[in-house]
Amino acid sequence: MFQTFLCALCLTVVSFAAASDATDLSIVRHPRLGTCAHFHQASKGWDLDTVMPLIADSGLTWLRDEIKWEEMEKEPGVYKIPAKDIEWVNAANDAGLKVLLLFNTRGNRIYDNPYDPAAYANAASWLAQELDGKIGALEVMNEPFNFKGMGKTFGGTWNGNEPDGSISGWIRAYVALVNQTADAVKAVTPDLKIIGLGAEPPANHRMLDLGISPKVDGLADHPYSRRVIPEQVLYAAGEGILRRDGIAVADEQGTFRSVVDLYRQKIGADGGPKEFWITETGFTTYSGLDTHTIHAGFTEEAQAKYLQRKIVEALGLDIDVFIQYAFKDDGVNPNNAQHHFGLIRYDLSKKPAYAAVKRVAQSMAAFATESRAEVNVYPLASRVDYWPIVWDGTRIAAPGSIPVYQFVNDAGESVLSIWSAERVGSDQYFRRADVEIIRDQPISKIEVLDLWTGETRLIEPKKTSSGAYLIEQMEVPDYPLLLTLKN
Repeated sequence: MFQTFLCALCLTVVSFAAASDATDLSIVRHPRLGTCAHFHQASKGWDLDTVMPLIADSGLTWLRDEIKWEEMEKEPGVYKIPAKDIEWVNAANDAGLKVLLLFNTRGNRIYDNPYDPAAYANAASWLAQELDGKIGALEVMNEPFNFKGMGKTFGGTWNGNEPDGSISGWIRAYVALVNQTADAVKAVTPDLKIIGLGAEPPANHRMLDLGISPKVDGLADHPYSRRVIPEQVLYAAGEGILRRDGIAVADEQGTFRSVVDLYRQKIGADGGPKEFWITETGFTTYSGLDTHTIHAGFTEEAQAKYLQRKIVEALGLDIDVFIQYAFKDDGVNPNNAQHHFGLIRYDLSKKPAYAAVKRVAQSMAAFATESRAEVNVYPLASRVDYWPIVWDGTRIAAPGSIPVYQFVNDAGESVLSIWSAERVGSDQYFRRADVEIIRDQPISKIEVLDLWTGETRLIEPKKTSSGAYLIEQMEVPDYPLLLTLKN
């Protein structure tokens, strides 16, 4: 899992500007954070000369983009990487970014089985050798059921739960493909990480149940919150969703933390993948009028704060790699959800999310996850969700909790992250809570970094008669604060 990456980073002192302006920050990159790009789809405005430098300046390390099997192999056994794909891979390397190469396909029709596992595996192993040293990981397809893909070819339900209780055919087909691909790629490039699955959680769990090769290094998940807050997903284990999916993939509140916990009970336990990669997740800032999507339209402020919360929680949960979707808007139609996931707009102007994500990446670049204290939070005001979502017969309400995750920085100091898990946009004042910290070492003061404004302040905790340290009536906003405990 995560270790401190000091040997891989040359960190400099960073002076933080306001969340709306981060262009003068030093280039410090978080080794586990990245973004999705569409340089492969240049028609969507992904110009290498203008967009790649912005990614390089973002504080992110990983870049995820695709090469399509059917474009690379147009005759059986004859492989050629398209020039446009060579260009973006080389540009990413020149920018100092690590490439997560998505070897994607909607089926190669030169084969009777357009998802022939041996043919795909052979092509992937050739590609891995051809780009050896230029890519850091290879992902085996994107969301295999979707986009008229394996689901259409092999049949079945999106969650893999057939009416008779059996597992959908497309899931069995994907498991065969990913396992053969891992074997073939590892035979020629043993150090290249193989990432797979990438379906919805119930389908991923069924894949794991069928047996994933230990040569698949990491499980890919796409935990879009869609219509709920970032600490949740639409998989709360209520009666309706359990009836739909047949298995529980989250707790009754649908918390993302429970999704990770349930995955980790399976990954690595049976010799399968041991790492947990988020290879897509994000929030779209469209109008909310797209009738062809289940994504809500968020304000740009909400997108920025939700991304900060999602990333900090993922780091606190020790996710191996977190990749945001996507770096740039793909279009300008205000009613098209897919056009507006970007950290920057189509015209390359920066949304608040750009600076917000950059600040998290650079502030936490040398952090390791480690708990050195007992932290108790006593909210002085609740945040009731008066507009809960009812999704497939299950009520999902924002929990109104105050998450706390613990880290250690490069100076060996304990750092707490804290925020209020509520919807952004409330007309109410920030919540207040008493925060109790119990640890062996003394605390002389606490340095608070506001990840939204970039401002820092010092507070002096009160030492109680029991020896604990207490921050009384602390303001807890709807975005993360970092509290560095000073001896």
